[in-house]
Amino acid sequence: MTTTIRLATDTATGHRYVVLAVNYDHDRVTLWGDVVRVARNTSMHHEPTFTVDLATVTIATVARTGVLCAELFEQTMAKRAAKGHVLTRSGRRNVTVTDHGTPSAVRARMAERAAFVEANPALVRIARELGVDLTCATPSERAALAALAAE
Repeated sequence: MTTTIRLATDTATGHRYVVLAVNYDHDRVTLWGDVVRVARNTSMHHEPTFTVDLATVTIATVARTGVLCAELFEQTMAKRAAKGHVLTRSGRRNVTVTDHGTPSAVRARMAERAAFVEANPALVRIARELGVDLTCATPSERAALAALAAE
């Protein structure tokens, strides 16, 4: 049995999104965000929903196939790459995209982490003992390590 979904095409950009709900009373359409992960061919994970005017999209009912899911996923990759974002793909059957931001944002984040490591040698020692890589630590992880170092 083939599953069908409603697909909205933005008339201005040509981007396609899965329709969550249509409100004909207010001429609004709620759409799922960009596909950020595809699993088991037709299982999709989306960014948060957003609402647009009904007049700005064309809605069609289509079969939910692995090819369609892959096309929606590739649309997300292309949109982010066009913005200059650094993207990594992981997985073969279950594909996930990690958006690291723009190259300048990546460099700034890495410089900030390196400066933190240099400024806190006691934390570096504790982190090494615990097997934690401070260059990849989140601010909350750094705060927890700082509390350990203060003890």
